[in-house]
Amino acid sequence: MKVTIVFSYNGSKFFGSQTQPNFRSVEGELNRVLDTLQIPNRVVMSSRTDRGVHALRQVCHLELPNSWNSKKLFTPLSKLVSDDISILSIDEVDSDFHARYSAKSRSYRYILSTSSPNPFLKEYISYIEIENFDFSQVQKAISIFKGTHNFQNFRKSGSDTKSDIRTMFEVRAYQWKGLYIFKFRANGFLRSQIRLIVGALIDLAIGKVSIQQLQEQLEGKKVYSRYLAPPNGLYLVNVQY
Repeated sequence: MKVTIVFSYNGSKFFGSQTQPNFRSVEGELNRVLDTLQIPNRVVMSSRTDRGVHALRQVCHLELPNSWNSKKLFTPLSKLVSDDISILSIDEVDSDFHARYSAKSRSYRYILSTSSPNPFLKEYISYIEIENFDFSQVQKAISIFKGTHNFQNFRKSGSDTKSDIRTMFEVRAYQWKGLYIFKFRANGFLRSQIRLIVGALIDLAIGKVSIQQLQEQLEGKKVYSRYLAPPNGLYLVNVQY
């Protein structure tokens, strides 16, 4: 039987979502509990997140032995997993479902503050003390990323994808209660793509680059910004199937 597990996690407590030798990861924590329950199979996650990046609704699939089902798994998995992960639901799915390849889109949100850091929120909001932050420039420029583009200049090296072309269905930037919110929804994302886009928009807002230069970088002509925005303000919001 194949099931999906929908869960959230505090990314500041993990060295990323993907299993890494000698480091605590989200996959590793879930698989640790499966070992405790004597379930030999491993989870397959819909998206990888970097160290410090959070998830509100991450999805993985899992092949269960015949002696298990979704209802039987929910309670022990919820109780045995660490407090940094919350299991939201477990449901049966078709045998051909794949958490990563069946996804039609993924949604992320980035939260930024330019004020002095709040010690109680600094793990969940990116605090960058900036004077003369022109957010109106961000709102003018962010739409250039909407649509289908080759994002080769907005990814970190080491990506295992065969193509750098992605389609952005939604890009938006707005203010909420003194915070700057960036929203992105696409058919997929490259490694650190959102953090590099947000970093470039921050460079724009402080006058380091122009909208024209960001357009040229997106078109693959020249790289003007490689500022990688901090991970703690980034959230995987949802995966759509």
